[in-house]
Amino acid sequence: MRSRVIFGMLLALLLISGTGIVTAQSGCGAFNELSPEDCTIIEDSDAAMADLSSTTFTLEMALTLENGLDMDEQVAFTTISNGAYAIAPLPNSVRIDEVIRSLNADVSVLIDLSNLSEELGVNLLESGDVLSADLALVDGVGYINFSKFTDDAEAQGWFGLDLVGMLGVILQSQGLDLSLLDLFGGGGTDVLGGLEFVPFTVARMDDTTREDTSLARFRWSADFGSALDNFFASMLWESVVNGFIIGALGDAANNYTDDELAEITQDYLLLLDDMTFTVDRLIDPTTGYVHETTLAFVFSPSSRTLTEIDAGLDPLNVADLFITIRFDSTLTRANFNAVGEIIAPADAQLIPPQELLPFVGDENM
Repeated sequence: MRSRVIFGMLLALLLISGTGIVTAQSGCGAFNELSPEDCTIIEDSDAAMADLSSTTFTLEMALTLENGLDMDEQVAFTTISNGAYAIAPLPNSVRIDEVIRSLNADVSVLIDLSNLSEELGVNLLESGDVLSADLALVDGVGYINFSKFTDDAEAQGWFGLDLVGMLGVILQSQGLDLSLLDLFGGGGTDVLGGLEFVPFTVARMDDTTREDTSLARFRWSADFGSALDNFFASMLWESVVNGFIIGALGDAANNYTDDELAEITQDYLLLLDDMTFTVDRLIDPTTGYVHETTLAFVFSPSSRTLTEIDAGLDPLNVADLFITIRFDSTLTRANFNAVGEIIAPADAQLIPPQELLPFVGDENM
């Protein structure tokens, strides 16, 4: 049960991290301490980044858990990615296949599991605690270089998989199509709707200089607790938390009345006050390009919150969840609109989707 709770929180973290940047970067917002000139910088930057066709990048991410899972020390999971991507114009597209095909990328990824392996006392990877991978995405086909994973002579070099085709078959098997509205229109995305009502305050911080370029720093800070003051947001978040409780409990959810589940939901919503989320952007006021985006998310339940939850029913034993989850990421960009053509790896072998999805026949591809 405890692992379900932690997994659910990590999933929510990924949703918040993935969508919060977009939410926070949309204009000045209603709550800001900015001058009209600063708002103009942000609005011009939004327009410049929307027209960006290519860039090189470095992405560093770190997920840290402290004092949880009976761990005495913190556990860190870190990744570093660098490469380039190019985006083709995509006006008014609502299809996932068009979105995927519009993005070409060439990326190298390094994943460091050493801290996690040390804490668990096992080697998670046969080749060591650091995993490296070369990846590419070209015209909807994903590629991976298996030479870094195995010494098998038959599994050397690049292999490719038609991601668009495979995704289409999977969605069709679930009665869905490639429409973004169909894919993301279900109740499972209520958390994304709830983010629309999370108040973001915007402030200009101390400027900085990178490679002789003066950059303006802006910070968006989320106030999750205040989101519940909005009627529509509170309904959405109640739906999200209630659904999570029922899913985590499984059949045991039948042991509680609707009123009891509503009471538990209200208790668990107190955890929103213990989330902090900020996004910093370093903007070149001259070009509008964002040279760096830094995201920081911290979830650390306070003693007061856990005490109030402990006074209620607490079927998931959240009151015993003395854990801090921290997620940090830094995305650095360069060479704006100056990336050459990204092409598919030479001599790549395409993997038939049937090998990964046995229920797929040739007639479906």
